[in-house]
Amino acid sequence: MVTGAGMRLMALSTAVAEAGVCLHDGDRILASWHGPPRSGPGPILTAARALLRDAGIDFAELDGLAFGRGPGAFTGVRLGVALAQGLHLGGRVPLVPVSALAALAWRGFRSHGWPRCMACLDARQGELYWGGFACSSAGAEKVTEERIGVPELLDDYLGDEWAWAGNGIAFLRNLPEKSCKDAGLIPAVEAIAELGARDLSNGRTAELSDAMPSYLRNRVAEPSPSYRRRRGPGSAE
Repeated sequence: MVTGAGMRLMALSTAVAEAGVCLHDGDRILASWHGPPRSGPGPILTAARALLRDAGIDFAELDGLAFGRGPGAFTGVRLGVALAQGLHLGGRVPLVPVSALAALAWRGFRSHGWPRCMACLDARQGELYWGGFACSSAGAEKVTEERIGVPELLDDYLGDEWAWAGNGIAFLRNLPEKSCKDAGLIPAVEAIAELGARDLSNGRTAELSDAMPSYLRNRVAEPSPSYRRRRGPGSAE
Protein backbone atom coordinates (compact mmCIF):
# COMPACT_ATOMS: atom_id res chain seq x y z
CA MET A 1 0.00 0.00 0.00
CA VAL A 2 1.22 3.48 -0.84
CA THR A 3 0.96 6.01 1.96
CA GLY A 4 1.54 9.71 2.40
CA ALA A 5 1.87 12.07 -0.54
CA GLY A 6 1.56 9.37 -3.22
CA MET A 7 -1.70 7.86 -1.99
CA ARG A 8 -4.73 7.93 -4.27
CA LEU A 9 -8.22 7.27 -2.97
CA MET A 10 -11.78 7.41 -4.25
CA ALA A 11 -14.69 8.15 -1.91
CA LEU A 12 -18.41 7.41 -2.30
CA SER A 13 -21.23 9.01 -0.34
CA THR A 14 -24.88 7.99 -0.59
CA ALA A 15 -26.10 7.71 3.01
CA VAL A 16 -27.03 11.31 3.85
CA ALA A 17 -28.24 14.30 1.83
CA GLU A 18 -26.63 14.43 -1.62
CA ALA A 19 -24.87 11.60 -3.40
CA GLY A 20 -21.20 12.19 -4.11
CA VAL A 21 -17.98 10.82 -5.59
CA CYS A 22 -14.56 12.28 -4.84
CA LEU A 23 -10.96 11.66 -5.90
CA HIS A 24 -8.27 12.37 -3.31
CA ASP A 25 -4.55 12.38 -4.06
CA GLY A 26 -2.00 12.82 -1.30
CA ASP A 27 -3.28 15.72 0.79
CA ARG A 28 -5.64 17.31 -1.74
CA ILE A 29 -8.98 16.82 -3.42
CA LEU A 30 -8.52 16.24 -7.14
CA ALA A 31 -12.16 16.39 -8.23
CA SER A 32 -15.69 15.81 -6.93
CA TRP A 33 -19.14 15.08 -8.27
CA HIS A 34 -22.36 15.87 -6.40
CA GLY A 35 -25.71 14.41 -7.37
CA PRO A 36 -29.24 14.64 -6.00
CA PRO A 37 -30.41 12.57 -3.02
CA ARG A 38 -31.48 9.03 -3.85
CA SER A 39 -29.33 8.89 -6.97
CA GLY A 40 -29.25 5.35 -8.28
CA PRO A 41 -26.10 3.36 -8.95
CA GLY A 42 -25.98 4.37 -12.63
CA PRO A 43 -25.24 8.09 -12.16
CA ILE A 44 -22.76 7.38 -9.36
CA LEU A 45 -20.79 4.83 -11.36
CA THR A 46 -20.86 7.08 -14.43
CA ALA A 47 -19.48 9.95 -12.34
CA ALA A 48 -16.78 7.71 -10.86
CA ARG A 49 -15.63 6.61 -14.30
CA ALA A 50 -15.60 10.21 -15.54
CA LEU A 51 -13.53 11.45 -12.60
CA LEU A 52 -10.98 8.67 -13.08
CA ARG A 53 -10.83 9.25 -16.84
CA ASP A 54 -10.34 12.99 -16.47
CA ALA A 55 -7.59 12.46 -13.89
CA GLY A 56 -5.86 9.83 -16.02
CA ILE A 57 -6.12 7.21 -13.28
CA ASP A 58 -7.16 3.59 -13.70
CA PHE A 59 -9.37 2.20 -10.95
CA ALA A 60 -6.84 -0.55 -10.22
CA GLU A 61 -4.23 2.14 -9.52
CA LEU A 62 -6.17 3.45 -6.53
CA ASP A 63 -4.76 2.71 -3.10
CA GLY A 64 -8.12 2.79 -1.36
CA LEU A 65 -11.89 3.11 -1.73
CA ALA A 66 -13.61 5.01 1.09
CA PHE A 67 -17.37 4.92 1.53
CA GLY A 68 -19.93 6.32 3.94
CA ARG A 69 -21.08 3.38 6.05
CA GLY A 70 -23.93 5.29 7.70
CA PRO A 71 -25.90 6.00 9.70
CA GLY A 72 -28.39 7.58 7.36
CA ALA A 73 -31.25 6.72 5.05
CA PHE A 74 -31.61 2.94 4.85
CA THR A 75 -31.61 2.70 1.06
CA GLY A 76 -28.76 5.19 0.75
CA VAL A 77 -26.57 3.37 3.26
CA ARG A 78 -27.29 0.04 1.61
CA LEU A 79 -26.52 1.42 -1.86
CA GLY A 80 -23.19 2.92 -0.84
CA VAL A 81 -22.01 -0.25 0.86
CA ALA A 82 -23.13 -2.42 -2.06
CA LEU A 83 -21.33 -0.20 -4.57
CA ALA A 84 -18.13 -0.24 -2.53
CA GLN A 85 -18.26 -4.01 -2.12
CA GLY A 86 -18.88 -4.54 -5.82
CA LEU A 87 -16.05 -2.23 -6.87
CA HIS A 88 -13.74 -3.93 -4.39
CA LEU A 89 -14.53 -7.36 -5.83
CA GLY A 90 -13.85 -6.07 -9.32
CA GLY A 91 -10.56 -4.33 -8.59
CA ARG A 92 -9.39 -5.55 -5.16
CA VAL A 93 -8.87 -1.97 -3.99
CA PRO A 94 -8.73 -1.81 -0.15
CA LEU A 95 -11.97 -0.72 1.51
CA VAL A 96 -12.11 2.12 4.04
CA PRO A 97 -15.49 2.51 5.83
CA VAL A 98 -16.12 6.01 7.21
CA SER A 99 -18.84 6.98 9.66
CA ALA A 100 -21.24 9.64 8.41
CA LEU A 101 -21.22 11.14 11.91
CA ALA A 102 -17.41 11.28 11.94
CA ALA A 103 -17.49 12.98 8.53
CA LEU A 104 -20.00 15.51 9.85
CA ALA A 105 -17.84 16.28 12.91
CA TRP A 106 -14.84 16.62 10.58
CA ARG A 107 -16.75 19.22 8.58
CA GLY A 108 -17.24 21.13 11.82
CA PHE A 109 -13.49 21.05 12.42
CA ARG A 110 -12.58 21.99 8.86
CA SER A 111 -15.18 24.78 8.64
CA HIS A 112 -14.96 26.24 12.14
CA GLY A 113 -11.94 24.72 13.87
CA TRP A 114 -14.08 22.96 16.49
CA PRO A 115 -11.90 20.47 18.42
CA ARG A 116 -14.84 18.66 20.03
CA CYS A 117 -17.93 18.26 17.91
CA MET A 118 -21.23 16.51 18.50
CA ALA A 119 -22.53 15.34 15.12
CA CYS A 120 -26.31 15.22 15.11
CA LEU A 121 -28.53 14.09 12.23
CA ASP A 122 -32.29 13.78 11.82
CA ALA A 123 -33.10 10.06 11.93
CA ARG A 124 -36.82 10.66 11.28
CA GLN A 125 -39.59 9.13 13.40
CA GLY A 126 -38.83 11.62 16.16
CA GLU A 127 -35.27 10.39 16.71
CA LEU A 128 -31.71 11.58 16.07
CA TYR A 129 -28.42 9.94 15.17
CA TRP A 130 -25.55 11.37 17.17
CA GLY A 131 -21.94 10.88 18.15
CA GLY A 132 -19.22 12.98 19.75
CA PHE A 133 -15.75 13.30 18.21
CA ALA A 134 -12.42 14.88 19.07
CA CYS A 135 -11.06 16.46 15.90
CA SER A 136 -7.56 17.51 14.91
CA SER A 137 -5.45 17.55 11.77
CA ALA A 138 -4.98 13.81 12.32
CA GLY A 139 -8.70 13.10 11.89
CA ALA A 140 -11.86 12.60 13.95
CA GLU A 141 -11.61 10.22 16.91
CA LYS A 142 -14.75 8.86 18.53
CA VAL A 143 -15.37 10.13 22.09
CA THR A 144 -18.90 8.79 22.58
CA GLU A 145 -20.64 5.80 21.05
CA GLU A 146 -22.74 6.48 17.97
CA ARG A 147 -26.37 6.23 19.00
CA ILE A 148 -29.96 6.78 17.98
CA GLY A 149 -32.72 8.05 20.23
CA VAL A 150 -35.10 10.85 21.11
CA PRO A 151 -33.63 14.37 21.26
CA GLU A 152 -34.01 14.59 25.05
CA LEU A 153 -31.26 11.98 25.46
CA LEU A 154 -28.78 14.63 24.34
CA ASP A 155 -29.58 17.02 27.18
CA ASP A 156 -26.59 15.71 29.17
CA TYR A 157 -24.24 17.00 26.45
CA LEU A 158 -25.57 20.56 26.22
CA GLY A 159 -22.73 22.27 28.08
CA ASP A 160 -19.94 24.42 26.71
CA GLU A 161 -17.71 21.42 26.00
CA TRP A 162 -19.32 20.58 22.67
CA ALA A 163 -19.89 22.32 19.37
CA TRP A 164 -22.83 21.03 17.34
CA ALA A 165 -23.09 20.09 13.66
CA GLY A 166 -25.91 18.81 11.48
CA ASN A 167 -29.63 19.14 10.85
CA GLY A 168 -30.52 17.34 14.08
CA ILE A 169 -29.76 20.58 15.93
CA ALA A 170 -33.23 21.85 15.02
CA PHE A 171 -34.80 19.28 17.36
CA LEU A 172 -32.72 20.16 20.45
CA ARG A 173 -35.09 22.37 22.41
CA ASN A 174 -32.70 22.98 25.31
CA LEU A 175 -29.56 23.83 23.33
CA PRO A 176 -28.21 27.14 24.71
CA GLU A 177 -28.38 30.00 22.24
CA LYS A 178 -24.68 30.79 22.76
CA SER A 179 -23.58 27.27 21.76
CA CYS A 180 -21.29 26.88 18.75
CA LYS A 181 -23.46 25.27 16.11
CA ASP A 182 -23.98 24.87 12.36
CA ALA A 183 -27.14 23.10 11.26
CA GLY A 184 -26.22 23.49 7.59
CA LEU A 185 -23.24 21.13 7.66
CA ILE A 186 -23.57 17.73 6.00
CA PRO A 187 -21.19 14.74 5.87
CA ALA A 188 -20.12 15.62 2.33
CA VAL A 189 -18.11 13.21 0.21
CA GLU A 190 -15.00 15.39 0.53
CA ALA A 191 -15.03 14.82 4.29
CA ILE A 192 -15.34 11.07 3.74
CA ALA A 193 -12.38 11.24 1.34
CA GLU A 194 -10.21 13.18 3.78
CA LEU A 195 -10.95 10.92 6.73
CA GLY A 196 -10.64 7.85 4.51
CA ALA A 197 -7.20 8.99 3.36
CA ARG A 198 -6.08 9.37 6.97
CA ASP A 199 -7.38 5.93 7.90
CA LEU A 200 -5.76 4.41 4.84
CA SER A 201 -2.38 5.94 5.63
CA ASN A 202 -2.64 4.39 9.11
CA GLY A 203 -3.55 0.97 7.76
CA ARG A 204 -7.18 1.15 8.88
CA THR A 205 -8.84 -0.81 6.10
CA ALA A 206 -11.61 -3.40 6.25
CA GLU A 207 -12.00 -6.88 4.88
CA LEU A 208 -15.04 -7.40 2.67
CA SER A 209 -16.82 -9.28 5.47
CA ASP A 210 -16.32 -6.29 7.79
CA ALA A 211 -17.37 -3.60 5.31
CA MET A 212 -20.90 -3.51 6.63
CA PRO A 213 -23.51 -0.76 6.95
CA SER A 214 -24.18 1.03 10.22
CA TYR A 215 -27.92 1.59 10.49
CA LEU A 216 -28.09 2.10 14.30
CA ARG A 217 -31.84 1.59 13.99
CA ASN A 218 -31.71 -2.20 13.79
CA ARG A 219 -35.35 -2.72 12.86
CA VAL A 220 -35.28 -0.35 9.91
CA ALA A 221 -38.58 -1.52 8.43
CA GLU A 222 -40.62 -0.60 11.52
CA PRO A 223 -41.39 2.72 13.17
CA SER A 224 -39.43 3.55 16.31
CA PRO A 225 -41.15 2.99 19.68
CA SER A 226 -41.30 6.75 20.34
CA TYR A 227 -42.92 7.31 16.95
CA ARG A 228 -45.53 4.62 17.61
CA ARG A 229 -46.34 6.15 21.01
CA ARG A 230 -46.99 9.55 19.43
CA ARG A 231 -49.08 8.11 16.61
CA GLY A 232 -51.18 5.98 18.94
CA PRO A 233 -52.14 2.28 18.91
CA GLY A 234 -53.03 0.74 15.58
CA SER A 235 -51.92 3.75 13.54
CA ALA A 236 -50.29 3.32 10.15
CA GLU A 237 -47.21 5.08 8.77
